[in-house]
Amino acid sequence: MEFVKKNWLTILLAIVPPLTIWYYLQRESIELTARVTVDVPVVSVRQEYGREIELRYRGQPVDGLRVVEVELKNTGTRPLERTAFDSPVTFDFGSVKVTAPVILRTRPRSLRPQLRIGGGIVTLDPLLLNPRDTFVFRTFVLGGGTHSSPIRVSARIRGVSDILLRKSSDDEPKSPMVFGLLAAILGVALSLISVTQLIVRAARLTARIPAALVLQLIRRLESDPGTAAKAVQLSKDLDISKHDAKANLLFLRLRIETLLRDLARRADLPRPDQLRSMRRLSEQLARRGIIPREIASAIADISPALNRELHQAESYLSDGEFSSLQRLCLSVIAGLMVALEQYSEKQAP
Repeated sequence: MEFVKKNWLTILLAIVPPLTIWYYLQRESIELTARVTVDVPVVSVRQEYGREIELRYRGQPVDGLRVVEVELKNTGTRPLERTAFDSPVTFDFGSVKVTAPVILRTRPRSLRPQLRIGGGIVTLDPLLLNPRDTFVFRTFVLGGGTHSSPIRVSARIRGVSDILLRKSSDDEPKSPMVFGLLAAILGVALSLISVTQLIVRAARLTARIPAALVLQLIRRLESDPGTAAKAVQLSKDLDISKHDAKANLLFLRLRIETLLRDLARRADLPRPDQLRSMRRLSEQLARRGIIPREIASAIADISPALNRELHQAESYLSDGEFSSLQRLCLSVIAGLMVALEQYSEKQAP
C-alpha cells in the first residue's frame, strides 16, 4: 500500500495512456461522409454576352451545364444496416435540375446502390454499407450558370447525427489524424517509461531483508561477547537514537566500507580488489580468513537494502525495519573492528 501511495502518478501514467488508446481503437461508430470530388462547368452562356445564343441539352434550353461527381463512404467502424434508415439519403442540388445519376465505381464491386431523381434531388435507397464501403456517382446539373450551387446532404439514420460533406479530397483535414498519431506515440512512450520505472522501483522494494533473517544474523554476530559489547558501545558513541534513521544507515554503510578497505589494504590485496563493492570485498577477505564468514554473509544480505537507501530519496522501510537494520549494521561494524584488531595483532612484530 505504501508503494502505491508513493508511486500513484507513475501508476496512472502506466495505465491511462494504453487504456485511452485501446478505447479509441476499439470503439464502434457509424459515420457517413459525402465528398464532392468533381464540380466543373462543361459549358455556359452569360446573358450579357450571349443573348442571341441558345444552349440546349437534349432539346431542353439551359443557361449552363456542369458535371458533378459525389462520393459516399461509410467512414465509421460499424456496418450501416438497411433497417437503420428512417429516411433515405438525399442530395439536394437546389432549384436546378439534374440528370439521371450514373454509378462510376463502387467498393466492393458487389455493392449495388440504387439512386433516384426528382427535380434537383438525388435519393439513395436504403442499403447495407459496411465500414469503408464506397461508391461514386455522376450527374449533370442543368442551369445555374458558371457558379456551383451548394449541395445539401441529409438523412435520418439510427446512430448517425449528421452526414459530413466535403468539397474535394484535398479538403479532408489531416491535422487531427497527425495529432492523434503523435498523441498515441507520446502516450505509448510515456507508458513504457512509467512501466520501466515501476519495475525498477518494485525490484528495489524486494531488496528488503526479512525481519526473521535480520534477527538471525544479529544473534549469530553477537554470539561473541566482545562483538556484542562493542556494538552496544558503538551505538552509544555514535548517538544513533538522536539522528534520522536513513542518515544513520548511510553513515553506517560508509563506516562498513571504510573498515573493509582498511582491512584489504593491510592484507595487501591487489589494488583492483580493494576497489570492488562491499559484497565482493567482504567475500575476498573471508576467503583469506581475515574476517569471519558470518560477517561476509551478513554484508551480502544487507548490501541491496543499503544500496537502495543510498541511491533513492524515498524509502519503503518501516521504523521497525530501520531499527533492526541499524542494529545489524552496528554488529557488522563491531565484528569488523574486532577482526581489524586481531589482524593487526597478528601482523605486529
